[in-house]
Amino acid sequence: MKSTRSKIDKQDLETRFGHEYDSIGTLQSGIAKVKRGGMFGIINKSGKLLAPLEYEYISDFRTKLAVAEKNGKYCLLNTKGEEVTPCVYESMEERWYGDSKVPDFSYGLLKVGFEGKFGFIDKKGKIKIQAVYDQAENFVSPGQSWACKGGKWGMINAKGETIIDFILDEIHFERKDIGYIVVTLNGKVDVVDYSGNILSNSDLEEMHQEKNKRKQ
Repeated sequence: MKSTRSKIDKQDLETRFGHEYDSIGTLQSGIAKVKRGGMFGIINKSGKLLAPLEYEYISDFRTKLAVAEKNGKYCLLNTKGEEVTPCVYESMEERWYGDSKVPDFSYGLLKVGFEGKFGFIDKKGKIKIQAVYDQAENFVSPGQSWACKGGKWGMINAKGETIIDFILDEIHFERKDIGYIVVTLNGKVDVVDYSGNILSNSDLEEMHQEKNKRKQ
């Protein structure tokens, strides 16, 4: 039903304003993307131009915010056509939502690239974690992200606090259900816990026994 309504709305926009644009997108959250001369903007149901035709790219608005590209730099746009952030970022993390892309927020944070480094902003465009990392992954439960700085890997939380110091050469795999990570540290494969402590064989055996007890 919703898909049918969207098609009707799109057809209505094309009938009324199609002569002004090369293409008009599907109406989402009361707005639609429009394209003319290779540039994108957004209009509302009444055809009012909310965001000017000055963007090379605008993502989907299904999450109320969109990634937009202007002059080779990226920003966030809201459904009022306002730039939530300045267009200064080299990249913004996106994910597929159906057949379109949307900003990929994790734990309320979006990974952005700035001056060759990575950091995180919130949905209001505020910088929450400075762009100081060579690489960074999205946050996963319970709000942790692997990041690389100075060629070494460590772990941060959604507040930007370091959980595991940046001393690891490589991350091999995690056993979150038990509580350890297999890593390379100083050229040697080791097993550490989520505080960065190196675990002995007896530590691992005890952790596995505890997990088996919880299953019973």
